[in-house]
Amino acid sequence: IQAADPNEEVDLRRAAVWYCGPRSSRSQTYVNLLVSEVQRLSNVRWATPEPNANHPEAVVIVLSLDLSWDNPERYSISVGEKIEITGGSDRGLLFGVGRMLREMRMDYHQSYSTAMQTLCCLRKGLEIRSQPDFKMRQHQVAYRPKTNS
Repeated sequence: IQAADPNEEVDLRRAAVWYCGPRSSRSQTYVNLLVSEVQRLSNVRWATPEPNANHPEAVVIVLSLDLSWDNPERYSISVGEKIEITGGSDRGLLFGVGRMLREMRMDYHQSYSTAMQTLCCLRKGLEIRSQPDFKMRQHQVAYRPKTNS
């Protein structure tokens, strides 16, 4: 496993994730989704403390909503002193979490002669802002050119 370059990437092996904003039935689900996918792909378990808890050595990942945005499907990801994922609605936040997972480098390796090696990092200075051209993101799963007649 090629280690994270500290000049270009943020090491996320010790991270804390929390949600700040109006509570919804989905907000904690998105935190759990992010934590479980990172654990599945990199074997790294992130902490999920209460917001503003003291974690001096941890990188803080904050999920939040900005309901003032005109497009509810919009999201932004910002990597700086802390990592912020902001969505215009619950759906926008979910798309932001998915995009962050795609941008991360994650891996783990263990053999009989070495201890567990993990990799979980994200590019420093990453700034992503995305919104669909229409009110809702839509996906075409399949196209069938003929009917079933």
